[in-house]
Amino acid sequence: MRAREPVDAPLRCGVLGELVLVRGARSYPVGGRRTAEVLAAVLVDPARPRSVEDLVTAVWGEQAPASAATMVHGAVRRLRTMADPGRGTEPGRFLPLCGGRYAVAPDVVLDAAEFERLLAEARPIAGSSPARAAQLLREALALWRGPAYDGIGQPFAQDEATRLEELRVQGAELLAEAELACGDPGRAVSILEPVVAADPARERAAGSLMVALRRIDRAGDALRVFERVRVVLADALGVEPSPALREIGSAIRRGDDTPRPEPPRRPQALPTPVSSFVGRDDDLARLGALLGEHRLVTVTGPGGSGKTRLAVEVGRRGRTASVFVDLARASSGAGFDDTVADAVGIRVSGARLAAAVAAGLTDEAVLLVLDNAEHVLDRCAGFVREVLDAHPLLRVLATSRERMAIPGERLHLLDPLPVPSPEIPSGRGGRYAAVRLFADRAAAVRPGFALTAENEPTIADICRRLDGLPLAIELAAARASSMSPHALSAALHDRFRLLAPSARHPAPSRHGSLAATIAWSRDLLDDREAQLFRRLGVFPAGFDAEAVRAVTSDPGDDPTHVMGELVETSLIQLEESSDERWRYRMLESTREFARTQLTDDELAALRRRHAHHYLALARHAAPHLHRRGAGRRLDGLHTERDNFRAALEWAAGPSGHAEVLVGLAGDLWHYWDVRGSRGEGLRWLTAGLAVLAPERPERMALLSASSLLHLGRGEFDDTEAAAAEQHLLAVRSGDRRWEGDAQALRATVDWARGRFDRAQQRYEDAVAASLAGGDVWRASMAEAQLARLHRDRAEPDAARALALRAAAHAAEVTEDLALGLAHDVLASVEHRWGAPAEAGRLVDTALTHYRLVGYREGEASALALQGRIAVTRGDAERARAYLEEALRIHRRIDHRTGMASTLEALAALSPGHEHELAAD
Repeated sequence: MRAREPVDAPLRCGVLGELVLVRGARSYPVGGRRTAEVLAAVLVDPARPRSVEDLVTAVWGEQAPASAATMVHGAVRRLRTMADPGRGTEPGRFLPLCGGRYAVAPDVVLDAAEFERLLAEARPIAGSSPARAAQLLREALALWRGPAYDGIGQPFAQDEATRLEELRVQGAELLAEAELACGDPGRAVSILEPVVAADPARERAAGSLMVALRRIDRAGDALRVFERVRVVLADALGVEPSPALREIGSAIRRGDDTPRPEPPRRPQALPTPVSSFVGRDDDLARLGALLGEHRLVTVTGPGGSGKTRLAVEVGRRGRTASVFVDLARASSGAGFDDTVADAVGIRVSGARLAAAVAAGLTDEAVLLVLDNAEHVLDRCAGFVREVLDAHPLLRVLATSRERMAIPGERLHLLDPLPVPSPEIPSGRGGRYAAVRLFADRAAAVRPGFALTAENEPTIADICRRLDGLPLAIELAAARASSMSPHALSAALHDRFRLLAPSARHPAPSRHGSLAATIAWSRDLLDDREAQLFRRLGVFPAGFDAEAVRAVTSDPGDDPTHVMGELVETSLIQLEESSDERWRYRMLESTREFARTQLTDDELAALRRRHAHHYLALARHAAPHLHRRGAGRRLDGLHTERDNFRAALEWAAGPSGHAEVLVGLAGDLWHYWDVRGSRGEGLRWLTAGLAVLAPERPERMALLSASSLLHLGRGEFDDTEAAAAEQHLLAVRSGDRRWEGDAQALRATVDWARGRFDRAQQRYEDAVAASLAGGDVWRASMAEAQLARLHRDRAEPDAARALALRAAAHAAEVTEDLALGLAHDVLASVEHRWGAPAEAGRLVDTALTHYRLVGYREGEASALALQGRIAVTRGDAERARAYLEEALRIHRRIDHRTGMASTLEALAALSPGHEHELAAD
C-alpha cells in the first residue's frame, strides 16, 4: 500500500498539458470537465482573486445556467478535497476565500510560472554561457506534458495557451542555438525540425536549422528548408527572406564550413527620458488598468499635454516588452509603412504590413506604442485593426490628438496638469504638479533654483496662464536661466515669442515652440474647420453651441459637425455643465494662437457680434433674477462672466456701442452685488453713466445699482449722492418704483449713521412707493431692513411684525435673496426676545436661501448669527466653528466690516483667540 503524502508537501498545479494537481511524488488528474474549467479560470491569472460571478462568466459566458454558481462552489469543494485531503471540504491552503473571492494560495507552485522563470533566467546568458543556458532551457521545456490547458476550450484558456505556446517555441529556438554553440548540431536539428515544420515563416528558427543541417553534412536539406521558407514568406507576407537568411543560404551553396545565423534586428526600444517624470500618477494608474482589460488604448489631448512622455512612462513601468514607433516621421501612408517596419525591424511591402509586424514581434506579449498618430490617422487605424487580429497577444497604446474610432478602442483623455486656483493660500502651490514641474525644470537650467514663499505665487500664476500644459511650462522654465519668475510672468503677453527655442538650442520642429505645437494641429484641419477654429479665438473663455452659432457662423450655417471635429482633434475641449448643456473651451495659448490667424477686420466684426450676443443673454436673464429659480440664473451669468467682461471691454472701447455698455451694466448689477463683484460692477456702471445725458431716464437703473454697490462697500457718501440723483429723476418722471428704491438706499445710509428717525421715515416711504409701483421684491427688501432698524431700537413687536410682512412679500415673489434676508432678520429678533430653538430654525432657513443664490455675504451673516445662537445654548465649540466659517467667507469676499464684527465675536467667546485667527 502506497504511503500517503505528507499534507505539508508543496502543492503544484500543472497547466502545461492536461490539468493536474501534484503533491510530492503523486499526481492527481483533475476529473470532471467543469471542475477542470473552474480550476483553469482561477489559474490563468493566479495573482487575481476571482469572484463566483467572474468564474461563472469565464466558464459559461452568457449561457450560464441558473445553477452555475452552485456548480462553481461544488467544483471548489472537490478541488479542495483533492489538494488537501486531510481537511476534507474545509477551506485549505489551495483556494482560500478572500473578501468574497477565491484566490490561489501564495505557496502553490504553478508549472507555467516555473517555466517562465527558467526561460527568463536563460535568455540573458544564452550568448555568454550557452552550456548553463542549455541546462536551464532543458529544465524549462521538460515541464511540458502536452498542449497548455489541454482540453479546456474557453477563450480565456485558449488565449493563455497561445501565449505559453509561443514562449515554448522561443525556448526551443534558444535551446537549439545553445546546443549549436556547445558543438551539438545533431541535437539542435532534432529540436528545430518540428518547429520549422509547424511554422516555416520563423526565420530565426529556420536559419539555425539550416546551419545545424550543414554541420551534420545535410547541405541539401538545409537548402530545401531555405526554399520552403522563401515560398511561404512570398505567399503569406509578400516579402523575401531576410538578408541574414539569404546569406546563410549563399554560404551553404559556396560550401563555407561555418555559416552563422545572425541575430534578428532589434525593434525600436522606448526612448530614454532625460528628465524626471512629474505628476500624472492617476493617469498612469488609469492607463495601466485600461491596458490590462483592453487591447487598444488611445491617449488623446491637446498638443503639449505630455501624451508622448506619458506613453513612454507606461511602457517603461509595464511588465511586457515594448516597441516604440514615432509616427511624426511618417508624412504619408507609404511613409507610415516604412516608419513602422523600420521601428519593428522588418522588411515589408505595404499591403502585408500587419502580417509582417505580427510575425516580427515574436515576444509572447508586446506593447506597441504608436506615437503622434493624428496626421496619418486613417492608415494607422486600418493597420491597428489588422495587426490586432494577426497577433492575439499584442496590445497597442497610441497617442493622438484625435481618436481612431475603430471597434475595441478605449480612450484616455489627457488633460493639462492641475494648477492652483488664485484662492489657494500661499505655501500650498507646491502640491500641484504644474508648479512642481516648473520648479524641477527651472532647477535644471539654474542650479539652486527652488520654490520659495516669494516666488511661488508668481510661478503658480505662470502655470495658470499656460493652462497647465507641460510643454509650455517646460519652455517657460527653460527661460529661468536668464529671467526671474516675475520677469517671465510679465513677458507672457507675447508668449509665442517667449516660448520659442533659442538659436543656440534648436528643438524638433513639432515641439520646438508653443506656436509650432498648435500649428501642427491646425494644419490637419480642412478649410471650414480652420475658419471656425480662427473665429473661436474671439471667446475669452468657455462658450456653448448657441454662442458659436450666434457669433461665428455665417447665415444658414450649422457649426455642429465642425465643432465635433475640433473636439476630436483636441483643439477645443468639452466642459461639463450643471444644466446638462454642453460647453466648450479653448486653452488660453490655443485661443491666443487662433486670434493671431484673424485679420483686424475679422476680429472687429466678431467682437461686435460677440458683445451683442451676450447683451441678449443678459437681457433674457434680468427679469428672472427676482423670482423663483434666480439662483440658477445667477449661476448661468457667473459661468459667462469672462464673456461679459470681454463684451463690456469692447462696448466701452473706441469701436464699442454705448447701448451695449448701458444695457449690460443695467442687467448685470444684481449679479455683481450678490456674487461680491462690486468693484468690477462699479467700474462698468461708472462708464455707463458717463455716456448717458443727465436727464435720460435710463440713468435711474444705473444710479440705483451704483448706489447699492457703493453701499455694499461701506462708501456712504457715494451711496447718498447716487441715490439722491436717482430720487430726483424718479420724482420728475413719476416712476414710483425707482423712487421707492432710492428712498430705501438713502434710508440704509441713515440707519448706518445712526439717524434712526429719518431712516424709519424713508424706509416707510420706500415700502409705499415700491408697492405703488408694483415692485413687491423691493418692498420686501425695504421691509426687512426696516424690521432690522426696529430691532436695533429694541422694539421687538414692530421688528417681528415687519419681518413677517417682509417674509410674506418675499414668498409672494418666491425669490431666495429676499426670503433669506427676511428670515435672517426674523431669526435675530427671535434670538434676542424669543426662543433660541425658533431662532435656530429661522436662521437655518435663511442660510438655505442665501446659498441657493450664492449670496456669500448673507451666508456669512447667517453663520455669525448661528454662532451667537450656539453661545446662548451654551455650545461654545459649535459657536466657534460657525464664527470661524463666517470669518473665512468674509475674508474671501474682502468684507472688512464683517471681518471686524466676527473677530469681535470670537474675541468675546475666547479672549486672545482673535490674534490666533488673524495669523491663520
